[in-house]
Amino acid sequence: MSGQAKFYVATAYRLSSRQNHSYVIGVFSTLKQAKIAARRVSTETGYKYGYGIDECPLDEEIEDEPENIVDVQSAKAWDADAP
Repeated sequence: MSGQAKFYVATAYRLSSRQNHSYVIGVFSTLKQAKIAARRVSTETGYKYGYGIDECPLDEEIEDEPENIVDVQSAKAWDADAP
């Protein structure tokens, strides 16, 4: 991906699980912006939604889901993923 434009796709996962409802929060030009938006969704929904953020190259298909979903019920995970 070096030299290629990147963007970040933030996805919300109900109860931090891929097995539950999920939706795309947005597409962002920086990881920091993606984290801020994802954390805002988590707090505004009463921490019912965890989130995953995928770094993606421009004009390429996304084949995988985010590797990690931040479990917002875990204070340790929340603090470790601060923007």
